[in-house]
Amino acid sequence: MSSLSLVFVLSHYSDSLAWLADVPNHPHVVYSKAGGLPAEHFEVPKNVAGEATSYLRLSSITKNHLPSSLLLLHSHRYSYHQEDILTLLPRLLDAGADSYCNINSAVWGHREDPSRSLLSRHWADWIGEHLGEHEGDSPRAMDRCCAQFLVTRGRVLARPVEFYERALEVLDRAEPGTEESREGGLVMEWIWHIVFGEDFVVSEVEELARRADTFDMATLEKRPWCAP
Repeated sequence: MSSLSLVFVLSHYSDSLAWLADVPNHPHVVYSKAGGLPAEHFEVPKNVAGEATSYLRLSSITKNHLPSSLLLLHSHRYSYHQEDILTLLPRLLDAGADSYCNINSAVWGHREDPSRSLLSRHWADWIGEHLGEHEGDSPRAMDRCCAQFLVTRGRVLARPVEFYERALEVLDRAEPGTEESREGGLVMEWIWHIVFGEDFVVSEVEELARRADTFDMATLEKRPWCAP
């Protein structure tokens, strides 16, 4: 993968963006909820649903302008749930031409939504119309936590733009600081991998999924190098 084919897409609020100077070969797009940033950054007018309403604004980019690969990130360089981006980057560049890879190293359990009623409600209201049926009485979905991932253009375009527009419409109904806002971000965190063509429970966390009700968060020893 050519370095120029990978574009960083950042959901920004208060983190310093100085670290981007260390990756000059990779263009970046910043969707900021903070305001007061340079004019080349995009302002997200409503601070709701975490990173989801930043990522979903990619739907405004036409199909002809999507790069080969996108690395969708929070605006921090590293965190408790994610290794240093600069450490991960060489391996991310080895990703295949048709890839999705969550770059985080932690998995949430089901204690946030033990009955899965939140996800079930959203699935019935709008998600199922786009992502199809699920097995059992309620959706069982699990991936690494925290909604940061590499995804290639083909995976993004496999969903019609109407899906991204609908998701943004639903999430933007919330008001900043509300439970509805927080829940909207959680729901998208739980389903991004399905949006981009993965199984409901990704293979790397399938063993954890069987006991998800017994833990709040588990750290994975296996790191996501995204190589084919």
